[in-house]
Amino acid sequence: MPTAQIYRYQPAIIPGPQGHDPRPTGTDYRPTGEGLTELCELDGWRYVAVPDGVTPELPAEITTWEAVAVTPELREAIKLASPHAQLIAQRVID
Repeated sequence: MPTAQIYRYQPAIIPGPQGHDPRPTGTDYRPTGEGLTELCELDGWRYVAVPDGVTPELPAEITTWEAVAVTPELREAIKLASPHAQLIAQRVID
């Protein structure tokens, strides 16, 4: 079963007409082709799941990338805020 490490970072949004919202990327080059999954934003931090075998590529603007120890409280907060977790929960109900 594949596993993933959870990381977080603070967004580095560049304002203005040519502004942008740089985000980390990364792709697994195995047949699954998995990439990063942005889970949610909590208290000014974006939480990202990085599957084993995927190397994140970070834009220079992101300077706060760090691994997270997932506590039961954080796990529940992510589940409540994540559209991915909400979709899974709805499909289980359906």
